[in-house]
Amino acid sequence: MNAALAGRIGLVVLALWLGAQAWVHQTGHACRTGEWPPLLPCDGARSQDPARQAQALQERLRRNPGDAHAAVGLAGLAPSMPQVLDADQTLVDAQRLAPQNGQVLRLQANRAIAARQWPQAVPALTRLATHHGNASAATALAQLIGVSATDPALQAVLQQASADTPRWLQPVIPRMADAQVPVVLAMPYVSQSMASGDLDNPTGRQLIRLLKAQGQWLDAYSVWLYLWKRPVDLLFNGDFEQPFLSGGFDWEAGQTQAFRAGAQVQRSGRGSRGQVLEVTFS
Repeated sequence: MNAALAGRIGLVVLALWLGAQAWVHQTGHACRTGEWPPLLPCDGARSQDPARQAQALQERLRRNPGDAHAAVGLAGLAPSMPQVLDADQTLVDAQRLAPQNGQVLRLQANRAIAARQWPQAVPALTRLATHHGNASAATALAQLIGVSATDPALQAVLQQASADTPRWLQPVIPRMADAQVPVVLAMPYVSQSMASGDLDNPTGRQLIRLLKAQGQWLDAYSVWLYLWKRPVDLLFNGDFEQPFLSGGFDWEAGQTQAFRAGAQVQRSGRGSRGQVLEVTFS
């Protein structure tokens, strides 16, 4: 056997060994993250038996104290297994290894809300709502806005949230109707966001629509002025030179179907004379 052939065989053997090691690593990672197909065998962490799951996860942590997936799994099992697992300690371990994990944040928020520990609950909820797109967290924040009207301590924590997470109201405002909380109760936090320049245009326009619908015209108009960031005429767009902007304090034409409307309203150009309002009676 010449040296070239021996070298090729050695490379093939090395490639096969590396492939086998990669397979072991990838399947192990898939088992740990819960992405392994359920019909194929996996370790005890995929078992339907919670006790066996806990045992497998604890064994993984003994082998690798930095296994964040195992720590998160144990924290998730602990509330239903108080005789076997210490819920407080498993959550502390999971927070240390995976502080931004969605499941860890949910556990942290649930425990803090149950204990009315707002300084711990609100940051977890704002991270879930803004960074994880968690609708339940946004609804919970909307409910806390309602509670804060009579809880100064909670109000202070929510005001701090505006400094720590400037856009936290963005996912919360659309959820206030579902939470059955009047949107006017969010105005202290809206005002803070406007003062720091953090209220975005889509959220502001939605606020205006909700406030108008609930009869809070002055609050709605204050948001309208903020969005323009300049003084505007009391009769906005009186010359019809700008396209109509629905949901604000612009002209609003009814959305009735054309064949049922008594009149059709639209802007129409008149050359050098500019735009006019054209009303066609049907």
